Amino acid sequence: MKQRELISHIQDKDKKANIFHTPQGYEVDLIENKKVLETRKAYAYSIHYAEDIAHNWISGIIKL
Repeated sequence: MKQRELISHIQDKDKKANIFHTPQGYEVDLIENKKVLETRKAYAYSIHYAEDIAHNWISGIIKL
């Protein structure tokens, strides 16, 4: 398996979230204006949890 494999992304206006599968589990890059602001690690969780992180970022629930 690759180190980080992009499996999904969500985008709205200037915000984007990339969901990756890694050997450890899932990671979500939180991106604004094409800059990665944070990578959230969801290693102990399912893909659904990673997707929730992405949706919460896009909808404004997660603020950085």
